[in-house]
Amino acid sequence: MKFPTMFATMVGGAAALSAIIAPQAASAAPDVSTTVNLATQLCLDGSGNGQVHTAHCDGGSHQRWNVFYGNYGWRFQNMGTWRCLDSKHQDYTVTTPCDQASTQEWQVTEDQFGKKVKNLATGKCLDSNAYGEVYTIDCNDGKNQRWTF
Repeated sequence: MKFPTMFATMVGGAAALSAIIAPQAASAAPDVSTTVNLATQLCLDGSGNGQVHTAHCDGGSHQRWNVFYGNYGWRFQNMGTWRCLDSKHQDYTVTTPCDQASTQEWQVTEDQFGKKVKNLATGKCLDSNAYGEVYTIDCNDGKNQRWTF
């Protein structure tokens, strides 16, 4: 076998092998967006240490969230930390490593005033204030519980 033919055979075989063992691309792109509180116009932001707050929107990865459907509700995965929005401590909202916990699943309802985000485990709604604090409290029709994403 001549070198060019042998080389082409080896390269073709390697390409075929890499196609077999390469991970498959997802069939649909994730729904990555910025989550903005309608009352404050501040963006939901996550830090590597698990803190959640709102801040002036800057388009950074810590303000971008992959919103996808989990077992029973919507999950919010931070694109800067890869952690999920969680309400394990009732009124305190954090991010924790993504798992199958119901405290990481949220019911999202929408009306003409925006989206309301309710934690499935606690039954409380995601809320924020002008100081950048993010927490869950009893659901109400207040603008601080309305979000866009």
